[in-house]
Amino acid sequence: MREVQHIRDTHGFDGEFKFHQITEGTRPIYNELIDAIEQSDLHLAACIVDASIFDPFGAGEPTWRVHATILGQLLVGCINRVELVSVLMDTISTPRRVALDDVVRGEVNQRLRSTAIVTAACLDSRTCDGLQIADLIAGAVALEHRRGAGLVGNYRSAKSKVADRLKLALGADFGNGRSGRVNVRTYSGPRTARAAKSPGKVAKSSTVRS
Repeated sequence: MREVQHIRDTHGFDGEFKFHQITEGTRPIYNELIDAIEQSDLHLAACIVDASIFDPFGAGEPTWRVHATILGQLLVGCINRVELVSVLMDTISTPRRVALDDVVRGEVNQRLRSTAIVTAACLDSRTCDGLQIADLIAGAVALEHRRGAGLVGNYRSAKSKVADRLKLALGADFGNGRSGRVNVRTYSGPRTARAAKSPGKVAKSSTVRS
């Protein structure tokens, strides 16, 4: 994170690193950030939600509950059972007496049968460079998915150029599957839902290392 602050200081950049805010003018700053990512030990595990495959928001569940379920499943796949981790996540509106970070921590630890997640916290992304890097990567993965579906035709936009540079830095194309430092999966529903569709079979979550 110190390298991110150095980039900010060098360019006098005090805004958020957000994929949807990339312009041709700010692209060089994002390129420097990607260079820092390339030199780091960052590994990426991403979950794509494609409503044409499975729409978790279409069953009437509260938005926060859907996010908690998807995030929990991703974390279960990412966490090695001998690891102790801290989880930082974007703030999402929840009912008054519901804390998303506590829900996710409790459910993941219960599924792993350990205290793998030691701490979890919801933060405003403006206060956390790590969440901003996550937004940058998520935006690039989403763009690649839309490209594959034929929904994006402009490969020369500033966002497309940044996404291509990030793919090169991480050595992957952001398509479904695992490659080096990157593992991307399309969400196909909770394990219980998949098991119900496949009677007689045991549903297993994809194992993703971070």
